[in-house]
Amino acid sequence: MTQPEPRHGLIRTVVPPAVSLALHSTVLLTIVALGARDRAEYLSDDGNLSDVTSLSDDPTARRSIALDPPAPEIKPADPDPTPSDIGTPDPTDQPAHATDDPQPEPVDLTGLSTTLATVETGSILAGGAAPDNATRIFASTPGGANRPAPAASFAGLRSQAASKIVYAVDASGAVVSSFTFLQEKLVQSIDRLGPAQRFNVVFFHDVVGRDESEPPYSALSGDQLTPAIPGNQAAAAAWIESIAPAGRSDPLDGLRPALAMKPDVVFLLSTSIPRTNAEWGAGRDAILEELDRLNPVNRRTGKRPVVIKTIQFLREDPSGLMRDIAMIHGDGEGSHRTLTVDQLRDEPDELPEVAVDPTDPNSELVLAAAAARLGTAERDGSVLAALYAAPLPDQRHAAETAARESLELLSRFENTTDLRTLMLRARAAIILAMLTPDERTRTALARTALTNAQNTQLTDPKAETARRITRLLALSLLGEHEAAARDARELVEEIARTDPAPADLAEPVLAWARVAHDGVSRSEAADAIASVARAQTLDSDPLWAHTLAVARARLALSADPPSARAFDEILALLDRDDLIADDTARRSMVFSTISAVAEGRDLDWPRFPAQATFAHAIDLGRSVSGRAGAIELLVRIADNPAAGTLRPEALWEAAILRRLDNTAIAQRDASTLLARRAREHPESPRGADALAAAINEPRATDGELPESFELDLVKRAIESFPDRPEIDIWRIDYAKRVSGMARLDALEPVAPGTRQATLAADLYFPASRSLRAGASPTQRLALLERAVAFARRHAHPEWAPLAADLAEEAAESNPATSARLAGSLLQSPDTLKRIPGGADRMTIVNARAKRALGDDAGAFELVRDLATRLEASPDRPRAFWHAWTIMLEILADRADDASRTGARAHLARLRILDPNLGGPPFESRLSRVADSLDSAP
Repeated sequence: MTQPEPRHGLIRTVVPPAVSLALHSTVLLTIVALGARDRAEYLSDDGNLSDVTSLSDDPTARRSIALDPPAPEIKPADPDPTPSDIGTPDPTDQPAHATDDPQPEPVDLTGLSTTLATVETGSILAGGAAPDNATRIFASTPGGANRPAPAASFAGLRSQAASKIVYAVDASGAVVSSFTFLQEKLVQSIDRLGPAQRFNVVFFHDVVGRDESEPPYSALSGDQLTPAIPGNQAAAAAWIESIAPAGRSDPLDGLRPALAMKPDVVFLLSTSIPRTNAEWGAGRDAILEELDRLNPVNRRTGKRPVVIKTIQFLREDPSGLMRDIAMIHGDGEGSHRTLTVDQLRDEPDELPEVAVDPTDPNSELVLAAAAARLGTAERDGSVLAALYAAPLPDQRHAAETAARESLELLSRFENTTDLRTLMLRARAAIILAMLTPDERTRTALARTALTNAQNTQLTDPKAETARRITRLLALSLLGEHEAAARDARELVEEIARTDPAPADLAEPVLAWARVAHDGVSRSEAADAIASVARAQTLDSDPLWAHTLAVARARLALSADPPSARAFDEILALLDRDDLIADDTARRSMVFSTISAVAEGRDLDWPRFPAQATFAHAIDLGRSVSGRAGAIELLVRIADNPAAGTLRPEALWEAAILRRLDNTAIAQRDASTLLARRAREHPESPRGADALAAAINEPRATDGELPESFELDLVKRAIESFPDRPEIDIWRIDYAKRVSGMARLDALEPVAPGTRQATLAADLYFPASRSLRAGASPTQRLALLERAVAFARRHAHPEWAPLAADLAEEAAESNPATSARLAGSLLQSPDTLKRIPGGADRMTIVNARAKRALGDDAGAFELVRDLATRLEASPDRPRAFWHAWTIMLEILADRADDASRTGARAHLARLRILDPNLGGPPFESRLSRVADSLDSAP
């Protein structure tokens, strides 16, 4: 299996300076290992101070003990005859057990003294034989090889018993801000699979510039399912972590390869992407039709081969496509779920608790586990964002989950004076306090943090810095703003006097900026940030750059009035490809950051740069109550020439928000915005999409929009985007709204051989006949020529009668064309059957054309044979009289006496057959022949 390049996201791309930055956030966790201090005093229950002895520094006491004995290795009951290529464990490995010694010595975790910024969770496991991810160790469950396949679950949806599972996951740019959640849920689900099950993962996204020979998806193990054994699960987790979201998405790109693997169940997970495309892929109906072909109903059982369950991530899909897929291809109620951020926050991770008795020496491992929970969120920057920046949804979730799990583990030690427990509890509590919106809960958590961080002094400078930061943050949340700002300033000044490295001042300065409460303290904190920011080592770190930009924005927005340039540094991150490599994903992250920083602030948005206003408008539009305000801001951006390339996007977003109100007026407004976008920015990306959407919008309003409005939209689309796939649909739509020559002009370019061609013909021929009915001979001839060309191009049956009409009309005015058409028709007996008058009529036309061309002999020969054949006909049809009229006219024009004598004889015979000489127009023409013969000398 080829491993993709590591992804470069904000949370994962942290260069070495970020480790230094995280150092201040994580040094308090080193207390789990250090334990050395000059003095540690705590208040006992009766108010007296009690000493706490330090951890043993005896190096002989250091050893690693697993939280639980590692589960025995499990092999699949029926292994795949083709060896898996993703890390099958060596069956000779024997996991080390922590229970060899019935009385384990107390553990001095000095091995963690390099801080958890550089220590993986797996380092606390025994023997190194187990996988290096403690989460997967906790999630694994022992079981026999003959155990039947269990149900599979993913993000709260469960399947029936399934042996083969495929996860099809949206990896487009639309999920960038929540992709860590997706990865987390995916890894959890895979870790819960049993060894009797097989699985694969498909990430689908169509990236701009993709080589067409490469598929728009990435699969974990090609087109094969792989056994759910620990080695493969670990390798899958590593691969999942490497995927970076980018581009657009179409669920069929994931479902096609997923269904081709013939699983029992497919979990399809995506997020709503109204800003990624006007509609998903080829459209809802086309997707459902294709999916029905890929996963058809078995006529005998009434079931489909594969159950598809869908998870709509973070917000409901307005198209309803995901719900429709689950309804049609699922296994009943519970096949679809919309998973919001709030639900994610409350979603259990389904990891079993670590069963350790607090009185047992192994309780040291509970503390290590608590430290590891926080350490993971510290290392990826989630805690840093939670405390000092504006955390994105995945950062908030990671930090909150880590803090809650840590507090849950530490709840086993309610009545303790253990320094390590108190400091871990303080850190976890302040993280949750900074994140919770509920004031009462925030106050309670802040008190917990303050109580646990009080009355302690640590000799390790970095650990002491972490304690003081926790304390001052708690004071600020409890309303002690002056004390918090004073403590922050003192902490920064003390550290500055020691000639520190820039990274040593990073978190204290951020904490100062966070608690600054008035103009003076904000100004001082801003100066401190500027001073630290000038250090090149920190400026080169994307995590620091992001956090610093947020801190400065907070300070600038807290001024009176807020600075109009408050968001400049956050917007500057748009140029930092080391932050996130993908431009679309980076832009989404920056806009989300601006929205998070501005949350809850009443700002005069037109004063701010257009990009900042745009970010706020997008966030505002997420709620029904904020939708109108968001549209107003977006229209202002569209009206602002300085907004540049953001103007067409603002119109697009405003139209999407407006059309969410399903009324005739709202749909008309949405169409107006989209039409404006296409008119003012035709060359911008999605210009054609905008106009196409504008045209489609009125269909939902039952014709309540003005006809002129819809007509203008369709006309503009035809003129501006002739290469669009919808062009023939637009032409027909336009033709229905116009008449006369305009209808013919619209329909003639329609491509043949399609359903649209049939509709075009149904409109074209009646319109052409109507126009010919009142036209002059010249106009009628031109219309017939166009109709024949249209019919011939579409191979339409109407071609034969139209060609006959054209040949007849052109016999004198354009005899060459007439003769060619008549001769061609006479060569096809099948065609002649569709022409009124058939071969006789075309013979007459051909003779007329030849005579007009001066070929009297050729014309005479044609009609002579016809007249001879029809002589015996009892009713003597019009063709008989027409043929004799042409022959007698030719004879009368000849100068020789024999021809004239013969003409007189035939004319007399014809009068005997019918005194009226066949009636008009032949009677008048033959009378002229008689006059001509009588006047001849």
